Amino acid sequence: MLNPPARVSLVRWHLLPYLGGDFGIQSLRTDSVSDSNCTACTTDAGAADGLAQLRATVPLPQRVRYDAASVCYMQLTDALVGGIPKDPSGVFLVPRRPPTSPFSQSLALLHGVFARGCDLEGCAAADFSRCHEPSGTAAAPGVPAGEQVGCSPAASNASDPQSLPVCGVGGGAPWVDVCDGKDHGFADATEASVFCYFASFLQKMLLELTVSPPLGQNRKTEQHVRAHLTPYLGGNGTTAATATDSMDDANCTVCWSSAVCSVHQVMWVDTPCCYDTDLPGWGEGVCPENTLAFRRGRDAYFALRACYANLASYVMEALPKVGKWLVPPRRPDTPYTLTAKIVKGIFLRYGVDGCGGGKTTTNGNATDLSS
Repeated sequence: MLNPPARVSLVRWHLLPYLGGDFGIQSLRTDSVSDSNCTACTTDAGAADGLAQLRATVPLPQRVRYDAASVCYMQLTDALVGGIPKDPSGVFLVPRRPPTSPFSQSLALLHGVFARGCDLEGCAAADFSRCHEPSGTAAAPGVPAGEQVGCSPAASNASDPQSLPVCGVGGGAPWVDVCDGKDHGFADATEASVFCYFASFLQKMLLELTVSPPLGQNRKTEQHVRAHLTPYLGGNGTTAATATDSMDDANCTVCWSSAVCSVHQVMWVDTPCCYDTDLPGWGEGVCPENTLAFRRGRDAYFALRACYANLASYVMEALPKVGKWLVPPRRPDTPYTLTAKIVKGIFLRYGVDGCGGGKTTTNGNATDLSS
């Protein structure tokens, strides 16, 4: 065993900018998790220097060939991290059995990834190449900047359903109360409670994507959303780490910190995410979701001591993407129906706790979630 155990999060936060080439590595010098366009999603000049030095050891002809391939580096990161052996919780790396050399393990991992091909959302080709995607922070070429397609009329009174904004693709998808049993259809009380907690984050995030056209002003990178979703699913202890964590720490939990974002993260585990929203026409403090029902759902989820790192990955894999960018739900899905599909699929395949049991509500393997 690795001693101390290495965290998967630390590997991901270094691997992603490295695979992003010069652009990905340089993003470590200026990026912030609060920027929805972020690539590295944290600032760490020391890590940037180290990764640049590592990249420089690759022979120039091979570096040039890699850069010319326009690699879908977000998906390649997901595939490589997904293939590394982990403990059942998905938080820690474990050695491959039987033990082999680091080179042999790396070779086996890469052979496996490329033999399978890129079957992840957002890939342009099976070999992870031809990912010609917009970078930086400007809207994609040809996308009208700031075009508003949702959220009207303005919300003013949450007790009046007619005053709630209608948001979504083309402005036709309302914000559904995810903690109301009449909508989601879960018969199992635990699944209904966990869905309430999951969907409070997911539906709001997907609604934000619909305010502008795909890859427009409201686009988000996968890494940006993953950075926020992981502590949310991890509970109070993981959420607290967003105030102090750093990828310089080999034991980092979320591997980023932000004084502003940490306040929001704490808020999200106490009240529905719709209380903290920048959707046009949606006033702060206006929310159709029941706070007491949300907290009951949260407490039921926390009691599972779920495999939160695995759950975050399952969600991210299922979201629609183009390259590293998340895009709005594809018709006929709405933010709510896509949220329900993703969560139901996870429960069916991996169990409500995300630990692989399928339809189970208990596990003895999860670690690192405090409530």
